[in-house]
Amino acid sequence: PPSDTSEMSPFSGGRVKELKISGIFTSGMWEYDMNLVYINIEGMKDLYGTGDIATGFEIAVADSARADEVASSIRKALDVRLWVRTWKEINRTLFAALELEKKTMFIILSLIVMVAVFNIISSLLLQTIEKVRDIGVLKALGADRGFIEKIFVYQGIMSGAAGLILGNLIAVAACLLLRRYEFIDIPAAVYYMNKLPVIMSLSDFAVVNAASMFFILLASYMPARQAGKLSPAVILRYE
Repeated sequence: PPSDTSEMSPFSGGRVKELKISGIFTSGMWEYDMNLVYINIEGMKDLYGTGDIATGFEIAVADSARADEVASSIRKALDVRLWVRTWKEINRTLFAALELEKKTMFIILSLIVMVAVFNIISSLLLQTIEKVRDIGVLKALGADRGFIEKIFVYQGIMSGAAGLILGNLIAVAACLLLRRYEFIDIPAAVYYMNKLPVIMSLSDFAVVNAASMFFILLASYMPARQAGKLSPAVILRYE
């Protein structure tokens, strides 16, 4: 607690200095919370014996995506003996693990989409079998192949679109709840933060919805084409 004291020493060992704790902060970043201590510059100079010489600088850039570009400029402008590292290089292991998890999640989601596509196909094929007599009657009355195909395509689109809208509503609601209440804890020692961060991107929603609609159209067309091929004479012969 504040007003307690703690002993600190330089990384290289040597002198030990007793400092008063004035406050405790929580950043939400495990690495900072476990390893970072703020002290005034005069106390740091006295502890390290560096005088007016700074041992390091931390530079924040307005656009984090340009960190590599800024680091390259600094390396060219300053002494080659200085060690310049970006936030990507410092957390290289973490980003490698996240990239692997991202690929794994993509595979899992792709399998889920494939299952959904096959569900739509099987559902429409079953409806084709159930409505085979109606298809025969429509064709006998003059309905052409394109008209029959459109009926089943529209039916598949309506079913898929309903699921898509419901899925979007659930996803947005879940993201808003996670952002507001942060009720999912993650191991800070692994991810360097203790809460699951949530970012909703309009472009991500657009890409996912566009891809889903494409697969819905594809899944609807296949059974619709089979329905359009049915011959009214063959159908009515068995009725």
